Amino acid sequence: MSDTLLPGTVQPPSFDALTLALTRPAFLALLAEQAQLAARSGNVFSLLLLDVDHLQNINDCHGVAAGDGVLVGLADRCRQVIAEPAWHRSEYSFGRYDGGARIGNQAGDGAGHALAENIRGKHG
Repeated sequence: MSDTLLPGTVQPPSFDALTLALTRPAFLALLAEQAQLAARSGNVFSLLLLDVDHLQNINDCHGVAAGDGVLVGLADRCRQVIAEPAWHRSEYSFGRYDGGARIGNQAGDGAGHALAENIRGKHG
């Protein structure tokens, strides 16, 4: 994950170079804002943690490039699902955290479970 400073900068980059998801610090800051907004408004707030099973094993057996490909594929799948019209009524944040991905979702209808199933490819 790319949380290191770029030469000549004072803040870490906002987006992970590999997955193009928000970096951990940027995502955590936005997640805190979304959680506070949900608490003030009384709206439902969801947080999805997407963990790639056996990622370390993939890296060990097939190389880091293969593991990176899995992470890029997961990030692409998340963006693809979130872009579907069914999810346009809610706001989403997508960030990388310790190799995995997290999605912060602010939705008034508790659609987090359905979103997770769509990302997994199980549509009902």
